[in-house]
Amino acid sequence: MNFDQSSVDVEKNAEIIKKIYDGDIEGLKYETGSSDDSLDLNGLTYLADDIAELLVTGAFYNQKIDLNGLEEISDSALGILTQKNEGSIELSGLKTISDSQAEQLSKINAFLQLDGITDLSPVAADFLAQHKKGLSLNGITNLTDALAESLSRMKSDLFLDGLTTISDSAARILSKREYGICMSHLTTISDEAAKLLNDYDLAKKGPYYLTVSGQVRAQMNNLGK
Repeated sequence: MNFDQSSVDVEKNAEIIKKIYDGDIEGLKYETGSSDDSLDLNGLTYLADDIAELLVTGAFYNQKIDLNGLEEISDSALGILTQKNEGSIELSGLKTISDSQAEQLSKINAFLQLDGITDLSPVAADFLAQHKKGLSLNGITNLTDALAESLSRMKSDLFLDGLTTISDSAARILSKREYGICMSHLTTISDEAAKLLNDYDLAKKGPYYLTVSGQVRAQMNNLGK
């Protein structure tokens, strides 16, 4: 994707960029109101390649970096972000990603938050399923069987907090997973889906397993009573 730099708010980005160049983590956290363990760069609306390089290899390499102000990102900047091996990256301002971008994102060796994504192509889903450091897709509100099948193969924890319901077939597919699932906003599921999720939960296949709402947890606990 080629980014149109003419749309960038230069003044809004200037102070943030200066502090990144200076390696001034504390100054950035003060300027942006960031917490101790997270660097809020949501005011950054364009990510130049040299800035991306500093964020993954400079003083910021092990930070949790929030880049939710980016609604687009160039392929070259995204390629640089694949070098990140610590912390996490939030890119929830992205509403869509191409298949090639999904392939690049899958290579980021840090927790990845893509909560602005509401739909994925089958190819993109298969690429993201290769991500190994935890993936948040809380913008997904409808889990198709095809998407569930792709995500069931993912070898890291998965966050799907945008789901309020899940079909029996999708629950059956996800129950094959060997890592944790967070679906904390589920409210309406069938008893069959509750049984499938309960069986997955009891198996405790990974260090983190199932997180659901209190309502669904009660439904699971009441099975067979």
